[in-house]
Amino acid sequence: MKIAGSLFHWFYAIFNCFQIWLIESAGAINCYSCMSYIYGANWEYLEYKDLYFRPAAFTDRCTNISEHGGHIGRIPCLHNCILIVEKMRVGARGHNGYIRGCYDHIFRHGFNDSSVLTTKLKYREFCTRTMMSSLIARKDKPPDTELFICSCRDSLCNRSNTPRSNSILITAIIIHIITIITSSHVLRCGGEFWRHLVENKQANVKS
Repeated sequence: MKIAGSLFHWFYAIFNCFQIWLIESAGAINCYSCMSYIYGANWEYLEYKDLYFRPAAFTDRCTNISEHGGHIGRIPCLHNCILIVEKMRVGARGHNGYIRGCYDHIFRHGFNDSSVLTTKLKYREFCTRTMMSSLIARKDKPPDTELFICSCRDSLCNRSNTPRSNSILITAIIIHIITIITSSHVLRCGGEFWRHLVENKQANVKS
């Protein structure tokens, strides 16, 4: 039995390595994977284990990845990285629960693919506020908590509490530069036009 168990763990480890290699070779990115400690403390009691995949870590460092990124686990991802800030009610107190991970590996039942919002989260980069029940595919007793959710496409872009990919920032900078160049060109052309117009009027007056 011990040998069989060892073989199972060995094959499982090989399978995981192969799966990670397959995802990375398909052009995947890496996302931070963590949940606030409160999820781990109530993993069995509040049945979070039936709702979420287990993250790389349960830690309150998940609240601020910018300061603790080096201590947080990562996961390969074919689609967008996700940040969820959930307004939780545990006991008599309210908490903000932080979840960071990959679109494909947060909810055990997956996102609700029939929703336009979840399709945007899978492929586009934006943030919004919504209800948990509108996101997940699970139909039996879905949690009805309010949350803030963001999606982004660059590796480890879900470190921020308002994630934005470098590609978006670069695009915004390029558009800004083009706008400045275009504006200066238009002003220069406009100046040339008025100068020629004045010169023509002066020439007509002299003649």
